[in-house]
Amino acid sequence: IGLIGGLIVPAFTRSSLRHIAPERSLAPDRPLRDHPIAGRLAALATAAALLLLSAGHEAEAGLALLVAGALHLLRLSRWRMAAIAGETDILMMQTAFALLAFGEIIVGTALIRPDVLAVRNAVHMLTMGAMGGMILAIACRPLLPRARGKLQSTRGIELAFVLICAGALVRVFLPDAEM
Repeated sequence: IGLIGGLIVPAFTRSSLRHIAPERSLAPDRPLRDHPIAGRLAALATAAALLLLSAGHEAEAGLALLVAGALHLLRLSRWRMAAIAGETDILMMQTAFALLAFGEIIVGTALIRPDVLAVRNAVHMLTMGAMGGMILAIACRPLLPRARGKLQSTRGIELAFVLICAGALVRVFLPDAEM
């Protein structure tokens, strides 16, 4: 999600901004700016976290995930989310990418402080939220109807996306029950 999503989400956002900028009077002098170095560093931090976790260094892996999540948030902050607020197909992709960033931060926190949050709960932000959300956001694009050359999201797809995000949040923050 960090590597491929980090390429396609800003590309789709950029394309959408070109189509909506004239009709919404968006500042064309403020183009979307990505931060590719932050993306590369986030990938390295995520890889480091996996290596540290496999070696049994959970707190250090958690710190690496906190760094990766912060770097992904830095990238996302430059993707002009507010400008595409009415474009739900793009907003779903950006939200799923945000869930990746928050998921890494939440899992990192759980690895550092398992007494505060169970890791098995935190992982759901990455699996249900980020993965499920990005899969839906990307997979539904070919199904979306077009109006005036733009993709139009449907209420059903929007509802499914909201339920995926809500399910991830509930699972992460619901009190841990022994299974």
